[in-house]
Amino acid sequence: MQNKWAPLIMRLLGEGTQPFSELRRALPRTSPKELTRALRSLDRDGFITRAADADSPGYSITPLGQSLLGVLLDVYAWTAEHWDELVDARERADHPQDDSPVDNS
Repeated sequence: MQNKWAPLIMRLLGEGTQPFSELRRALPRTSPKELTRALRSLDRDGFITRAADADSPGYSITPLGQSLLGVLLDVYAWTAEHWDELVDARERADHPQDDSPVDNS
């Protein structure tokens, strides 16, 4: 889970086995190199597996990955529920001068 694309890849594979091309289409902001790196990392850690046979080529989530996906889906739900608070906090942090009273002395 060291790659920023890993959680999104896991979520996509939670829907079923997908070939590289489908993952690439679903994640247009990632380069093929970035996607490959993320897939290899997830495979190495045992979260996904790559099927190279002609009948069903592509990547699929493993039982270990499925157990992590449950946690990720909880995080996604929490984020959706608290989105406005998160955005407000970020705006306050990025623009602290907007919160301070104006000193006209």
